Amino acid sequence: MANIREAKIKDAEEIREVAAKTWKITYEEFIEEETIQTVVDKWYKITDLRQQVEDPYFYVAVEDKTVVGFIHATLDEASGELSLHRLYLDPDYWRKGIGTELWERVLKELSSGVEKASLEVLENNDVGKRFYVEKGFEEVEREEVKLFGEPVVQLVMEREIK
Repeated sequence: MANIREAKIKDAEEIREVAAKTWKITYEEFIEEETIQTVVDKWYKITDLRQQVEDPYFYVAVEDKTVVGFIHATLDEASGELSLHRLYLDPDYWRKGIGTELWERVLKELSSGVEKASLEVLENNDVGKRFYVEKGFEEVEREEVKLFGEPVVQLVMEREIK
């Protein structure tokens, strides 16, 4: 079992490292290396991460004093919808239950009135899709989008929160 805790400002660099490694391993076969680097550079800026870790649903998984994974979600209280933005684990820690621990921590912290969770995942991300299906998510939409100019297929998935 990993130590799951709220993310802190000091975790930003390690969060970026996990994101960079995971994006490379997960997507290198079907996304250009330049696009992956652009994603990491733009979506995981240290200054931005230092602000985002203040969000109520941003947690890290720590093993041997090192961040090995993270989850980031936001809640729209008006609609009762949780948006899962990121859930990444260092590939060396896949299939060890840590992603489930991160997801369950978010669920545990939710207040009542949350009815639904949603997320977007790239269609070719088989590891991610399998994980989300195991957690009860179902595909509700499929859309072709541009990822920094590169065409990709993105799935929108949802599940009820009970």
